[in-house]
Amino acid sequence: MYITQGINHLVAENKCMWLVNAIFSYQPQLRKKPDLVEFQLWELTVDLEKSTAVLTGKADSNLEPSVEQHIEYTDYPEKGAKFYVCDDVLMLPEEY
Repeated sequence: MYITQGINHLVAENKCMWLVNAIFSYQPQLRKKPDLVEFQLWELTVDLEKSTAVLTGKADSNLEPSVEQHIEYTDYPEKGAKFYVCDDVLMLPEEY
């Protein structure tokens, strides 16, 4: 798997390599599902008051998540973010 310059910048600015590691860690499991091989939508939803988050991965925006991970603590500075995995590359939506 690879990451784009946008993801590299996001990781450097927000010190969130844990996010990339989390997404990458699910790839062996998700690559067994035909609808998740070519494209995945990942969403991080952050509760800024509680410093917690939920990370979900799914085949498309109108589908239920195939993966949901609750993150007990994060200092990610925004309410949320979206990411795509397309052909083994993790990217920001604007890089698609």
